[in-house]
Amino acid sequence: METDGQFRFTPPTHAILAFWRTLQELEAEGGITGRASRYAENAQILIEGMEKLGFEPYLARQNQSHIITSFRYLKQPDFDFKRFYHLLSDQGFVIYPGKLSDADSFRIGTIGHIFPEDVQALLVAIQRSLEERRISRSQVVRNTVASYRRSSLTGRAQQWITGAWLPCGPLNECLLVPMLR
Repeated sequence: METDGQFRFTPPTHAILAFWRTLQELEAEGGITGRASRYAENAQILIEGMEKLGFEPYLARQNQSHIITSFRYLKQPDFDFKRFYHLLSDQGFVIYPGKLSDADSFRIGTIGHIFPEDVQALLVAIQRSLEERRISRSQVVRNTVASYRRSSLTGRAQQWITGAWLPCGPLNECLLVPMLR
């Protein structure tokens, strides 16, 4: 390419087009600053929602990034991460087992083609999973999640709840992965 502007062999057109599309989407979102703002909003919604559901972030807020968040397992003897994981997967969401050596934890990413509505839909799925496991929480938590259902879910989150698939984007650049059922 340095001498004549041509690839020596067959060019990876799909990768070039995907990269070009990604750059266009980044620019349309306000560049790196705009994208980082969305990621930060996603993380804030996630952390606040998870705390209302009884989960504790592994790191204190001042040390937390907006890329991926580790949460400690619920401090209830009947909490079973494998079951929790599969219940979420059955609803179309994939989370990550923790990689910490000193705490039982799991991780949830908030970057990629994920929007606040997607995070709200995840919180509803987590609530459903906890209800199925009959993990007790206070009535305040149940009321808070119910208010998410009534007032906060619009657009993509509402479509997910009614059974429509939420795409991750042209490159499937998701950490929170909505899946086909």
